[in-house]
Amino acid sequence: MISVSLSGFINYLDPDKPDQPKRILKGHNKPVTKLSASSDGKTIYTAGSDGVITCWESETGKCDRVAGAGHGVQVSGVSVSGGGQLVSVGFDDTVRMVDTGSCQYSGSAVSLSAQPKGITTKNDMTYVVTMKSIVTLKNGSVVDEMNVEYEPSCCAFSPQHHHLVVGEAGGNTVRVYSTQGGGLDLTKELTLTGAAQDLCFSPDAKYLVSADSNRKVTLFNAGFYDKPHSKEWGFHTAKVNCVSWSPNSLYVASGGLDTAIILWSVEAPDKHCIVRNAHDQSQITGIAWLDNSSLASAGQDSNVKVWNVTWPN
Repeated sequence: MISVSLSGFINYLDPDKPDQPKRILKGHNKPVTKLSASSDGKTIYTAGSDGVITCWESETGKCDRVAGAGHGVQVSGVSVSGGGQLVSVGFDDTVRMVDTGSCQYSGSAVSLSAQPKGITTKNDMTYVVTMKSIVTLKNGSVVDEMNVEYEPSCCAFSPQHHHLVVGEAGGNTVRVYSTQGGGLDLTKELTLTGAAQDLCFSPDAKYLVSADSNRKVTLFNAGFYDKPHSKEWGFHTAKVNCVSWSPNSLYVASGGLDTAIILWSVEAPDKHCIVRNAHDQSQITGIAWLDNSSLASAGQDSNVKVWNVTWPN
C-alpha cells in the first residue's frame, strides 16, 4: 500500500507491519530554488522555496530532509565547502551550516544585515553577497563586511587566483576583487550582455563562465579575463539561470528560463547540445555535474533529474 501525506511524503505501507511505514520518500513539493553537489558527485543537495533542504544519493535516488531548525523561508543559495560541509543562505537573512554526514543543521545561525543573493564556499572561506554588501566568513564566522553601491546578484571565488567575482543585479557588470591581504580590492570590471545570474570558476582554475539575463553564456580566461574564443554561446531563448563545470573542466552545462539545458564544449566552442523541455513547462533553477558523463538538474516543477551525457559526434 502507498499513501501520500499532507507534507507531500510518499509512504510505503506494509499491512502486516502497520506500526511504521516500510519506506518514506521525502522529495520536494514546492519549487526547487538551488542545487549543489558533493565533490565526488555521490550526493546532491537541493533547496526549496519553503526552506526545505534535501540530501539525495545520486546513484540510488534515496533522499532525506536536513533535520533541525532551518531557514523556514526560501533558500537563496547553497554551496559545499572543501571540508564537506554544506553552507546555505535564505530569505530569513541568515547563514546556516549543514553536517553532510548526518544530514542535519549544525551550530548556530549567522545573522546578516540584509537579504542574501548568493554564496560561494572554498576550503575555509565563504563569501555571501547581500542586497547591499559582500560578507566574508572564515570557518563559519563573519570576519568582514564591505558595503557596495550596487546590488549584487551572484558570486564565485577562486582560491588559486585569490579572486572573488561578483555580478550586478541592476546592470551588466561583473566586478573582480582581489582577496589577498584579507580584504577586498577591486581590480577589474567585466561587461556582459545582461545582468549576471550565475558565475562559476572551472575546477582547474583556467576559466570563468557566466550566465546572464540576455540569454548568453560567456567564457573568460580566469586571471586575465579575456575571452579564449570569439564564438557566442547564445542558444538559450530566455534568461540563463545557472551554469556548472564538468570535473575535467572541458564542458559547461547551463539551464534557463526556457526550460532547456545546453551543453557547451571548451575544446570545440562551435558545438553545443540542447536538451529542450528538460523540466516540462518549468524553468531550470539549478544544475551540477556529478562526473564527466552525468549531471543533475532541478526546476520549479519540484523535480530533481539525473542525466547521462553522451556528447554528439
